Formats: sequence, structure tokens, C-alpha cells
Amino acid sequence: MPEKNTLEGGCLCGKIRYRLTVDESIYNVMCHCFNCKKSSGTHMVNSSIFPKQHFALTSGTPKTFQDMDTDSGQPLYRHFCGDCGSPTYITTPAVEAIVAVLSGTLDNGTDWWKPNKEQYIETKSHWLPDLAVSKKDGVVERHPRGPLREQSY
Repeated sequence: MPEKNTLEGGCLCGKIRYRLTVDESIYNVMCHCFNCKKSSGTHMVNSSIFPKQHFALTSGTPKTFQDMDTDSGQPLYRHFCGDCGSPTYITTPAVEAIVAVLSGTLDNGTDWWKPNKEQYIETKSHWLPDLAVSKKDGVVERHPRGPLREQSY
């Protein structure tokens, strides 16, 4: 992670920008669910989970797609730029305290981003290799479906 406690990012065209005032993510996840594949147009979505209280939009107003096809029955709100179409972040009332920021939208995210959780591996594309998932707190997490919601954030 960067040295200072502020992370910034945004969409491809720059109209949607956000800031995170936090030293590190709760975890970094690769999701292989069908909805993430469809919403991103690729075989998985990489995102970083942060406390929502440390997330703020600094410019623009994203459009929001309410994804109701979820295991929990609670919607996922997929926020994206209405101009360039870039997906930027995800929120859900199932876990109000967090925001999932798509890692490709983080400025300089490639300098530090490594996954430590993988979910929906039962629908992972067959040709994808077992990826090196870094350990956080000595644990590598791989979930056949979504992670357990009993975690506290």
C-alpha cells in the first residue's frame, strides 16, 4: 500500500473520482461470480474492500445498477460512469459498513495490489490457473461461493 493514508481513483474518462482516507484495505478479492463477469465484460473482478466511512466521491455522480440476482437476496449496487461506462465501486445493504472498490480504478493500484481472497471459485473460468493469493493474517481464503457474512467490519 502507499505510504500515506489517502488513496484516490476514478473512471476511465476522469469524471467520477473518489478518495479513501485509510491506510489499507480490509481485504483484496478476486470474484468469479457470473454477475461480476457480466458487469465487467471479463472473467473475474478484482476489488478491494474498504470501510465505507473512509470512502468519498470527490467529483461526478455515478450511475447505479441494482443487481438483485444475489445469493443473499440483498441487492448489490454496481456504480459506474455514465459517460465512459467504467465500473468503479460496489455497495450493498447486506454489509452496510463496506465498499468494494474495483482495483483497476485505483490510481497506482498496480504498485501494491495483491489478492488475499478468492470467491465463487465454483464458477471460475476453467482455463484460469490457480493464482497466487497472498496470505493476510496467515490465511489464504478461497470460497466456492461468496464469503461468510458473519465477519465484522
